[in-house]
Amino acid sequence: MLKLVDIFGYLAVILSAATLVAQSLLLGGLVFTFWIARPNAMAAGDALGRVRTRSLQLFRAAAIGLVIVQLLYLYVNSTALMASAEIGFREVTGANFFIASTIMLVASLVIAALVTQRRHTIWLLSLLVITVFGASVMTDHAASRIEDRALLISLTLLHVTATGFWIGGLP
Repeated sequence: MLKLVDIFGYLAVILSAATLVAQSLLLGGLVFTFWIARPNAMAAGDALGRVRTRSLQLFRAAAIGLVIVQLLYLYVNSTALMASAEIGFREVTGANFFIASTIMLVASLVIAALVTQRRHTIWLLSLLVITVFGASVMTDHAASRIEDRALLISLTLLHVTATGFWIGGLP
């Protein structure tokens, strides 16, 4: 049983890292596509159109990737918790990680669906990306602290947001 929990723990760490990468790509893609590579009178229309199309494809791929990662994350963590605590699935659904991961999963699904629509709005996509980041921070160590929780959550959110702008905007 101990080996099984160790394997699940390792997978949880890998999936957490994949979550950080995907959410950074979402934030960086959002900023680049809708604020940096936006159409204006100075930009060449055809070249900019190709850049925006590829950026939206990467943005959608990041959302789909986050959906897959969150499905795996929910499975791994739920299975480990059910096996180690000997509880049923119904009890697992009330756990903070389950609620936060489900929020990220649903927000990512909506992002992936909206990006393919011609009439997607930047504000709705921005709200969904913010939702992903908020839910992600709630699964971080800072959220599980008792002392100075608000400060630690704020600093964690600032840290992952800055990372998302920087690393997520590179591709």
